[in-house]
Amino acid sequence: MRPLSALEPGEHGELRARLGSLSGVRRVLLDPAAAGVWLLCDPNAEKVPLEAEVSRILLSLDVDPAAADLEFLVAAAVRTRRQRVRFVGVKRTLEEEGRRCRMRVALEWNGTIFGGEATGEAGPLQELRAAAAAALVAVQQVAGGEPAVRLTGVKQIRAFDSDLVLVSLFHSAAPPERLVGTVMVAGDPVRAAALAVLSALNRLLGNYLRTTD
Repeated sequence: MRPLSALEPGEHGELRARLGSLSGVRRVLLDPAAAGVWLLCDPNAEKVPLEAEVSRILLSLDVDPAAADLEFLVAAAVRTRRQRVRFVGVKRTLEEEGRRCRMRVALEWNGTIFGGEATGEAGPLQELRAAAAAALVAVQQVAGGEPAVRLTGVKQIRAFDSDLVLVSLFHSAAPPERLVGTVMVAGDPVRAAALAVLSALNRLLGNYLRTTD
């Protein structure tokens, strides 16, 4: 059997379609390079039967299920209006014998998962920056390429007996403006860096995303 990364591009679409047709699965996000399979499921979906079906589908494509990083994400209950982009998670992968890292951030908006990734050198500060950059790419995927924002700085500080991650963004609009997001570190600085991007863009995203009744 082969790893998920060995699938041909055409097989990615087949796998995504077959997984998406399973009962209780709303959306499928594949990350073949990291052997990642993320399923956004209904709140009442049963995990054990779904795991068995996913393994069956992978085996039919000659993919080793044990080598796949399968994650089940529970979709929020249906509401008449959706106000926020939801942070799903961030994944850190070391490459080049640990010299570089790849960050992948997943966001959910109106039942669809959007992913962004960025790479950088391994190391605390560099990984914070890569996580923030990946989150910014994911946000721009959600908003169809907008807003026109670039990352200008990431810093971890300690203030009032708490560890914080600060992210600075530059919005090249008319007039241009600087946006700053701050999130308290709760055990994972990389996660805080990604969330700080959402914090900085919270107001601005409202200009690009529209919800329906």
